[in-house]
Amino acid sequence: MTIPELKAALLNREYEDNIRISEWMVVLNAKSFLRIQFADCERAKEPENCPAYIRLMLFYEATKPTA
Repeated sequence: MTIPELKAALLNREYEDNIRISEWMVVLNAKSFLRIQFADCERAKEPENCPAYIRLMLFYEATKPTA
């Protein structure tokens, strides 16, 4: 997924508190988390290779609707 695709999928949604995105990571405030991760990706020379992108993908996988 590209950064614009992630923004379309993740922004402007409501999230619960304490979202576990991996065994060792829990997002306490989704709105703040997303703002910071997208800002980090925008500053990166290669956004798809920065750690923030990986965290966004983990968040996406943890919160995507199931069929």
